[in-house]
Amino acid sequence: PRRIRYWTPTFFHLDRAISRIHWLSSGTMSYYGATVAEPELLDEEDSGDKLIRSMRRTFSTVDLPVLALPWLLFTINVLPTALLKDRLLGNIMFAATFVLALNFLLLSRASSWKILAAKCMLAAVLAEYLGQYDRSKYVDDLAIYSNSALYENVQPTSHPGSFKDAAWLQFSADAHVDATKGVGYQSGHLWCAAPIIGSSHEAGLSRTVGFWAVGMDCCRYRGMFSCGDVWNLTKHTGLVVLEKSALSSSEFPMYMKAAKMGAEVYGFGIPAEPTLVRWDVPSATVQKEALTSAISFAVVAVITYLLLVPVSMIVLNLLNLPLIDRKSAVLKDISFGISPASKRYNAETVKELMENRCYYTGSVMYDYAYHL
Repeated sequence: PRRIRYWTPTFFHLDRAISRIHWLSSGTMSYYGATVAEPELLDEEDSGDKLIRSMRRTFSTVDLPVLALPWLLFTINVLPTALLKDRLLGNIMFAATFVLALNFLLLSRASSWKILAAKCMLAAVLAEYLGQYDRSKYVDDLAIYSNSALYENVQPTSHPGSFKDAAWLQFSADAHVDATKGVGYQSGHLWCAAPIIGSSHEAGLSRTVGFWAVGMDCCRYRGMFSCGDVWNLTKHTGLVVLEKSALSSSEFPMYMKAAKMGAEVYGFGIPAEPTLVRWDVPSATVQKEALTSAISFAVVAVITYLLLVPVSMIVLNLLNLPLIDRKSAVLKDISFGISPASKRYNAETVKELMENRCYYTGSVMYDYAYHL
């Protein structure tokens, strides 16, 4: 009796392994000379047989249109947030997309649909962040430069605090950039600064410089400042460099370090908050550059997020988490989008639709859209 109890289970498992190999090759199993059909539910019930499921797995693109939903939410959120002058529409779109994604997550049941809902929430948050980043770096500057007044006949000896609300400065006729006293501060790029002086500085009546011309990678470590048309003494216009937030750029503190280093090297006094300008930069050029950069950033973000759609499809296929049941018989009748041509459905499908059935693929949203 002990020998029977020990060997019977072993033989049973060995027989199951042999029979499965026969079934994979011919669809039947050989059992002591008799041919018996293998039950179809054997491999479905054996949840631990990952090898069998991986062999039967096939890639499908039927989920691809539905997987584009996060990209759609991302697009309708990031574009108004980043590019529109009024923030109201961008805020409304963020609130709407986030609430929609949250409800989507709460109403989802299958794991694959929960993953998709989580991606929708991530798309809404990421679109808001990138939109605000784009606005802070380009659009806000464009609005300030477009709406700010031009101060004329600004003396180089004036206190820079008097022009904190300016975006453009027209200096007096005696003002010019002393390109021989430029300095370069190395930190990734070479951040350049040179003093803007006038006749009072040249006569030795003043040693304090409150206005500095700045640029990037256009000077040497000492002297030879060439950021802008500084050698043309008929040019007297400067574009004020706006202090950026930490979110968008680190340019302003780098320029400030270069200006303070230049004051120390050449013995100039410098106020606590000097005014930094880009010398001889046309307003039209600045506005065009800012607008082009803002649009380019938003378009690249949208295209990049679109490329994640097929990646999501591949990941769900590898995890064997399809959104739509590919074995559904009616799946061939379901299409995503609008078709100008009418289509005839089989009588059974028409009858079930008339009886208010909307459950075919196992995905409630997709089935309900098909039913409508």
